[in-house]
Amino acid sequence: MSNSQAVRAGAARRAEIPLAEDLARLLEGDPAVYMKLDPEGALLSLKAPGRFATGFAEGVRWHRMAPEERRDLVLGWIRKAAAYSRSPRRRWGLHKPRPAP
Repeated sequence: MSNSQAVRAGAARRAEIPLAEDLARLLEGDPAVYMKLDPEGALLSLKAPGRFATGFAEGVRWHRMAPEERRDLVLGWIRKAAAYSRSPRRRWGLHKPRPAP
């Protein structure tokens, strides 16, 4: 492995740490996390029992996206959902659940 390859590999490992922490945050506790990635589109939703849910979806544009764009979109969703999970309003149940339709 060349020096430049070693530097890139080290940088990639350091970049994975925040993502791993965000993913661990999503999977902590009792929320239901649903992720669907298929040729028809993509979806990520986060819901705690009886509580407000957050979610992200991409349909039509998904078909035209390069694999790298899809990766970046999904990683962004994970980060946004983790930020939502860290919110004191969500953590302490201070928000109101959505009314039933």
